[in-house]
Amino acid sequence: MIYMDKVKATLFGTFQISFQNKILEENEMHSSKLVALFSYMMIYHDRVVSVTEMMDILWNNEEITNPRNALKNLTYRLRKVLQSTFGVSDFFLTQRGSYSWNPDYEIELDIEQFETMEKELKEKEQVNQEDITRMCGILSLYKGKLLPSISSSHWVISLITYFHSLYLRNAKQLALLCGEAEDYDNMSEICKNALLIDPLDDETQYLFIKALLLQGHVDLAKKQYQTASRMMYESLGIRQSEYLQKIYMEIMKKQEDTEENLDTIKDDLLDDPMKKAFQCEYGVFREIYHLDMRRSERHGYAEYVVLFTLTQKKFAGSDSNLSLLNKEMKKLETVVMSSLRNGDVVSKYSGNQYIMLLYGCNAENIQIIVDRLISRYEAQSKFHLFEIEYTYDEIGA
Repeated sequence: MIYMDKVKATLFGTFQISFQNKILEENEMHSSKLVALFSYMMIYHDRVVSVTEMMDILWNNEEITNPRNALKNLTYRLRKVLQSTFGVSDFFLTQRGSYSWNPDYEIELDIEQFETMEKELKEKEQVNQEDITRMCGILSLYKGKLLPSISSSHWVISLITYFHSLYLRNAKQLALLCGEAEDYDNMSEICKNALLIDPLDDETQYLFIKALLLQGHVDLAKKQYQTASRMMYESLGIRQSEYLQKIYMEIMKKQEDTEENLDTIKDDLLDDPMKKAFQCEYGVFREIYHLDMRRSERHGYAEYVVLFTLTQKKFAGSDSNLSLLNKEMKKLETVVMSSLRNGDVVSKYSGNQYIMLLYGCNAENIQIIVDRLISRYEAQSKFHLFEIEYTYDEIGA
């Protein structure tokens, strides 16, 4: 007997099965092994699963006296749960030495819709509004990692990684197609939701900021760029990625508004004048460096570039993690910004480095300035788990 209704399984972010207007929730299974058994048979419904394979899936490295009998008991318990909820228990068939999905029951998995979506996105050169609406619906099926209650199982881990990557690929490709269709609202929304899943994906950050620019939200785009840059530094210990450098230049272009009144421009330039060193993103620092190098060559005055690298001392042990490094970098930032003069330039170069442009220095006093900064940093720390390594040179040298 072939049933008209589909068995629908939701495996992203939860475990939920629906059939003939009845729903089986994860808490009704009362066992992670039951969830694993049923999930595995649904995910691999298109092939026969041997008893040996199923025992390995359920009890990988666990010590169990009689796994074959344990599997029989687990199968019996699963059939009882299915019978109690749906009135049927034959979603899967037991053959001699194997299990397989019952072809009388058509199954619809949220994870398979994702794989179908990727194929469709690859084939489409452009999309209409109907396509966008439908695909946004499919994308919204991803509500978190696959089967979270058994996410530490060895067979689930690789699937979690696969579907996480698949979600991001689908989201980015759909966002690009939305951009080409000039549907910037959906482009922005898709990227924003994707960043809730993985905020450290720099290409998604790029597309989100791009969408904000295309919507005319230049200030929001700039704030998001700053947030993304800071997050990359603090979480990954890296400076600007190629994507973030690219979007920064696009933000700068958007800010080049025409203004004919020189007094208005001067008022804007004088607004909130700097009273200390100038702190900026590395992309800006690089442009200032190139400008100052040309000025230095033309006018003959000296400027120095200094690189501070924060390193963990050997005796500190292995407990000093990224969180502690971030705190120390913040402490170093405070010292640098409070010690340098108006006109000096400071930028975070990587997760454990600051780079500085120091004006009006010479070969005699640059070492004095560096020593003073290091001394002030060390005075802030009680245990001195980190130390500053430094190099400096005259710009253009």
